[in-house]
Amino acid sequence: MMHPDFQGQGYMHEALDAVVKFGFESMNLKTIEAFTRADNERSTRLLAYLNFTRDFEEEKRFVEKGILIPEAIFSLRLG
Repeated sequence: MMHPDFQGQGYMHEALDAVVKFGFESMNLKTIEAFTRADNERSTRLLAYLNFTRDFEEEKRFVEKGILIPEAIFSLRLG
């Protein structure tokens, strides 16, 4: 989780670009997966913007204050 003072400044976009490039070019990965809370709109928008596909939502993955929160699972395939 990123501190609110640093949210919305493009840091995650820059970091995710670097991770994707490293994964595909240096590690020769064919697929990269990303997991986030399903209700995290900023993360889900960023992943969609970077061409990740929302594959499915898993129930009851995160727990916050005793409440189970669904997780969204994304993937990006080389090619």
